Amino acid sequence: MGSVRPYVDKDNLSKIADLKWERDDEIGRAVNYIRNNFRANIAIADLVDIAGLNHRKLHRGFIELFGIAPMQFITRTRIEAACEYLLSIGKKLAQVAVNNGFYDQSSLTQHFRKQMKVTLLKYRKHKGFS
Repeated sequence: MGSVRPYVDKDNLSKIADLKWERDDEIGRAVNYIRNNFRANIAIADLVDIAGLNHRKLHRGFIELFGIAPMQFITRTRIEAACEYLLSIGKKLAQVAVNNGFYDQSSLTQHFRKQMKVTLLKYRKHKGFS
């Protein structure tokens, strides 16, 4: 059974907490935008504009702070929301996909299985929702 992985490696949390990266505020603006707009189509160009960084600095900042690229961060945010949605609302999987920023059920299924190591239906069943 998969689980939603944290954005930060907990073993290295103290090291990261000590890190005052020079672009924390800029990356923070991008993270806030992602968390508030993950259901919409988000392009890297949008994040570049919001953060005020170029593409390379934005990418490097996400890698340094979270260990993943910006698009992976967006996908993880969507999957995390889909997990909550799957368990709290008895909607069809296609509706769960569209309501959480995925193009369709197939896209959600592919990303969910890759991230969570389990299918959507097995996740629901394991969590007691049928």
